[in-house]
Amino acid sequence: MKHRMDLRGVPIVAGCRPSATIKTAAMELARFLHLLSGIPSPVVPDLPSRGPAIVLDPKTANRFSPAGHGSKPHEQSYRVRALRRGRDPVLVICSPSPVGILYGVYAVLEELGMGFYAGGETYPDLPADISIPATLDISASPAFRVRGNMLHYNFLCGCTTWGLDDYRFYFDQLARMRCNMLLMHWYDNEPGAAGHLHGEYFAGGRTPSTLTKPWGATAALRTSQFSFGTSKFFDEEVFTSPAGEDLPDLLTEIKRSEAMFDNACAFARDVGIHIAAGFEAPRADPTDRTVREKFEARLRQFIEKYPHITHFALWQHESGGCVGSPPPPAGSDAARLMRQRAGLFSYLGNDQRVWEAIRFGRFAEIALQILEKEAAGLRLVLVGWGGDRWMRFADMCLGYDRILPQQVAFTCHDNIDASMGPTVSEAWGKLPAGRERWAMPWVEGDIDDCHVRQPHVESLGLLASDALAKGCQGLLTLQWRTRDVEEETGYIARFAWDTSLTPDRFYRLLARHAFGRDQEKRMARHIATLQRLGARWTGVRGTCECGAMKWTGWTPHFPFEADDAALDYLIPKFAELEDALAEVPRAADSEAAFHLISGASAGAASQRDESRPGVAQVKKLKERLLELRGRGEAEIRAGLRAIEEELYSIRPGLVSFGMTSRSYHAIDGLLIAMHHVWRNAGARKHFRILRRIRRDLEDLRSAYLRQKRHERLERLDYLANTMDFAANYDRAVMLLADNESVDRALARAGELSAAGDAERASEVAAAAYSELVSAGMKEAIEAFTRKLTTRCDFGTLATLNVKPLPLYWDTLGKLEQYMTAAPPRDLTAVGKVEEVRLSWEPAPRAAALVLRRRPPGGKWLLASRKPLDGNCTMFLDRPGRPGEYEYGICALDANGWESPMSHTARAIVGRKHPPPRLVACKPAGRLRPNEDWFLRVVAVSDRQIRSVTLRYRLFFTREWVAWPLIRRFRESWTACVPADRVPKGILEFFIEACDERGLVSRWPATAPRLPWTLICG
Repeated sequence: MKHRMDLRGVPIVAGCRPSATIKTAAMELARFLHLLSGIPSPVVPDLPSRGPAIVLDPKTANRFSPAGHGSKPHEQSYRVRALRRGRDPVLVICSPSPVGILYGVYAVLEELGMGFYAGGETYPDLPADISIPATLDISASPAFRVRGNMLHYNFLCGCTTWGLDDYRFYFDQLARMRCNMLLMHWYDNEPGAAGHLHGEYFAGGRTPSTLTKPWGATAALRTSQFSFGTSKFFDEEVFTSPAGEDLPDLLTEIKRSEAMFDNACAFARDVGIHIAAGFEAPRADPTDRTVREKFEARLRQFIEKYPHITHFALWQHESGGCVGSPPPPAGSDAARLMRQRAGLFSYLGNDQRVWEAIRFGRFAEIALQILEKEAAGLRLVLVGWGGDRWMRFADMCLGYDRILPQQVAFTCHDNIDASMGPTVSEAWGKLPAGRERWAMPWVEGDIDDCHVRQPHVESLGLLASDALAKGCQGLLTLQWRTRDVEEETGYIARFAWDTSLTPDRFYRLLARHAFGRDQEKRMARHIATLQRLGARWTGVRGTCECGAMKWTGWTPHFPFEADDAALDYLIPKFAELEDALAEVPRAADSEAAFHLISGASAGAASQRDESRPGVAQVKKLKERLLELRGRGEAEIRAGLRAIEEELYSIRPGLVSFGMTSRSYHAIDGLLIAMHHVWRNAGARKHFRILRRIRRDLEDLRSAYLRQKRHERLERLDYLANTMDFAANYDRAVMLLADNESVDRALARAGELSAAGDAERASEVAAAAYSELVSAGMKEAIEAFTRKLTTRCDFGTLATLNVKPLPLYWDTLGKLEQYMTAAPPRDLTAVGKVEEVRLSWEPAPRAAALVLRRRPPGGKWLLASRKPLDGNCTMFLDRPGRPGEYEYGICALDANGWESPMSHTARAIVGRKHPPPRLVACKPAGRLRPNEDWFLRVVAVSDRQIRSVTLRYRLFFTREWVAWPLIRRFRESWTACVPADRVPKGILEFFIEACDERGLVSRWPATAPRLPWTLICG
């Protein structure tokens, strides 16, 4: 170890009375050094008289002359130096602030090979070498003062359904990535920003749930009604936030939600996370006394119930930046306000945008007055839906800079798809240097679904550099989920400290952290390939997360390939845009966000004017589109990209002039479709690439198992299951999309049935049924259940059950109407030592045949000696030989016609079977003093679960304490360890499940070698 400092067991000096943040820093360092080496490092108040030490205490650090920050160091900067005290090595981490010391701790851990991401930390191969160079000297300062995420609250897959532990886990990951900001928004009908006047509530509502049919859901379901056996992974009958899962009265749920978020905000402060939270300004006249009174009351209540937030965020309503609001009537107080300030905003163009800027700006002034009077130190942030290629809120900030003081910060949701353009809002570069503005690219847009990946690291490489060039002091990402966008958030977090970081270098870093140094090149290549495949990886469009459920989200559906057929798809959209722009509306529209209206309407036009702005340019672009016919794929992609850029260059002038709802719908719908074709389409090639990568991941998994590198499996399996879900789901979607295989079969079966040919109609429907069932929807959902590690994952699985899956079953039902017999649904198989227990929903009007085979690919054999009665819904099979079996059921009509096979189910017979499967969200890593410790886990097995046990111990101790979990609901188990039984210090723990035959599994699977850990007190 010459020329290196060995950190194994080295004491960590935190000081006699450390701040909460420095105490956390010391405990974090002790936690991870122990996990890396297996040797505990004590946290001590004072520097030992001799021997090595790690110094976090600022007073002690000053004794080692920690110069090097410069005369005016950034308060979040840090310096890490390996020094000597006589013959003893000392590692000193210093900073002007406690949070800088915390960041320095994470820098040391990264130096030792760890990685920190939204989905959790990664480790080098264990036990690790935790020595550092004896001359180590690291200094760092953030290029962006504000760094973090906006978590959008409204979908089940987002923070909507989080509990306190989910926030705690998230805040720890955010701090470990050296980020410091969470931005939170609530709509008026959501529980987080309720408001009342004299006791009468005018804002606030229930948390969305699987019973409320949120955002295009096609069914209101209890979790027991979920498809393909997924109900067993949920620990309540209704999936929603813990504040509402027992279905309390509305006001109780709101109060619980408020208390939970305030508790989470207090927890965030300990790790240097700032909270900017708020709601939308009223879409009303700010000069109206009643409107103002309600707004002021709501704001006062908000800052009172959330005393731990650091910023109040005031949102403009969606589409306000591009469409505006109808100007006030002449002679009103609002009209006088508009006359006084119109000159400040005349550059925005039409009166609707000018009035909206004035109207929202007045609410900002009212908010500022209240904050200055009643919440000194609480800063105001103005937020809107923006992006130069979307809703353009940032345009208005040039005027706000002239009327609002310097301490007010500006930010906006940028373009709804981060790949739409290479730059953040132009206005950010025009503001004076002293005005704080935060760039905020969407890394997860709701014009696609939030079921799979939306890769954007390549785009962020451009956007982050542009934000830096435009003088932005903040760099955030906007999303709903956490782990499924951790590549994007991980890149942005690192770029904020290292502006030389390229996407390719980040892929290498991520691959090294997640898969090992020896797999860095191999896995970086796969990560880069997947990022460059575009949204969803498959070339297939997803449904709109914020809209009605449609396969691929559009009718007619977006093209799967970039070819002449794609050009034929786009030509009518150009014609529609040309026609819409030529209309002269009778009255101005007040709403135009294309995804907020059901479709285009031409009924309001009184005449056409071909000279209106944009018409001639669109005609020329349509001609250029036609010239691409017959070209190769590469030329078509390049040509569409060039046309898209020209159309985007026209759009700002149209926004300024003023467009109708129909025009917005036409231009944005065309741009999104064109963008999909050149960036994402190419399903045939994409599926080949996915199969190749997936095979390589399987080979790598086998190698990890041979090498006993089990710590590497979790992230590899998460990626593999994400790929399996995307590929299987989208194979089914390609059949279900409008006018594709299933639609054509239904149309043909309908024609044959109407012509009296029921037999051929049944054959057509049966062929389509069989093709759809075998396409992979069940396999997709099963793959998704193997990646349940965050509340967002559970929320996505819940969304799949209430949005696309009911429509899937409905489509199968339409095919069944033409079949003389239909197979049952929801077949389940439970394997025992000598038998398999089968059950299913009854198939109408039909007897049934039970078939089995030995997978994969064995011959199907009859398991039932004779057809089962049509009312039968259970069957007991005794295969006679141990092993895995696959089962399916075919129905028989009265004439002996055999239906297509049902979805299949598998079970294992015999004494050799897998241990129970434990599933849960990754746990929070810190517990406050005098707080009970709650844990929930799902234990799934075909065999009876005998016990589920929590095992925990303090670092430095040898014996594990056993605490039994009790069955809570369905397959879920829970533990509540009272505060007086939770020892202070750092705990390591895991949960162990044991089945009836004594087979044991653990959560995490790497325990006890690499368990979960918890800082207590």
